[in-house]
Amino acid sequence: LFNLRKAMSGESAFPYRYRSYVRGTNQALEAALDECCSGAGCTECADNGGEQVENLRATKYELQRDIGILQSLGCPCAISSIFPSSGGYLVRIPVEMELSGLQVDAALERGGIECWWRRIVPGEVETYVKRPAKAVAGSNSKVTCDTPPQTGPTFLDVSLHGAGWAVTHAATPGGNVFDMYDAGNFSITSVTPSGSPAGGGTVLTVVGVDFDTTRELQVRVAGVRFAGTMLNSTHALCATPELPTG
Repeated sequence: LFNLRKAMSGESAFPYRYRSYVRGTNQALEAALDECCSGAGCTECADNGGEQVENLRATKYELQRDIGILQSLGCPCAISSIFPSSGGYLVRIPVEMELSGLQVDAALERGGIECWWRRIVPGEVETYVKRPAKAVAGSNSKVTCDTPPQTGPTFLDVSLHGAGWAVTHAATPGGNVFDMYDAGNFSITSVTPSGSPAGGGTVLTVVGVDFDTTRELQVRVAGVRFAGTMLNSTHALCATPELPTG
């Protein structure tokens, strides 16, 4: 059951109820399973009672409940992509996440959705910052949430959490990692022209300060993302693709 839930959502933590019963760790549960269970699936114990058996039964119940919730949401699920995938560490940056499997409408019917941003620093205790996520209009597979500002350049990975479920892994390695770098005094001062027909094909000139010419330029207009061309530290160009109407 544990492996099935992990395959469906990436969630690798044992159920909270088990930890509240025995105040144990993953290793403690594994040891208990080895000691009193036998056979694939491990549904019965040799000991006919006691706290250990009750704890394992509670764990089994939690796993079965989680799997049922994930199935009702359309899982197996994963984070397919995040956009943008990098930005300055000093500011909050809206990030759009595309999900495979998860039906956002169904998830929201169960309650709110949160993005959990985890700072990746080898050797340090994991820390999380939680931010509310919002559905993207017109899509049942995308949400947006803001990155938390940091004190310096770092990497963050993101997972999604709701009432009784979590999606913690990416469809491809690193697909849920955000690179927070030193953006210096980066800013955009103007974009011309200020509009584009829905058919696209308009060349936009972006003027600003301290553009990072070593990075690939990604642009988003009306929810559609596309590549641009960085000319220098103050100018960039991009041609709009076909855009949604309305």
